[in-house]
Amino acid sequence: MLTLAAALALVPALNWKRSGWSSVKNEIIHALPGALVVSALLWFLTDPQSLTVLVALSLAVWIVLTHLQDLWRRLRRKAAIPLAYWGMMLAHWGFAMSIVG
Repeated sequence: MLTLAAALALVPALNWKRSGWSSVKNEIIHALPGALVVSALLWFLTDPQSLTVLVALSLAVWIVLTHLQDLWRRLRRKAAIPLAYWGMMLAHWGFAMSIVG
């Protein structure tokens, strides 16, 4: 499940069959520090003894932040956002929330 969560964080950065690793890496690295800070704060509020909680919270927050970053980029470009994109984003956020519990 954690592997799937890590893969979901990559989805917004991928442009199917056209994305190079360097562009994907740049996209996902920007959201990672914010995810770590937010998840560390949540970790201290929930269960500071469990490392599993930290990993799960980090992945869930990373999924949400990478998708918000992609949405922000699309809105700045004034690109049309199809309903399928909204559905994908909400489904991935739902998966992130199921990780949190």
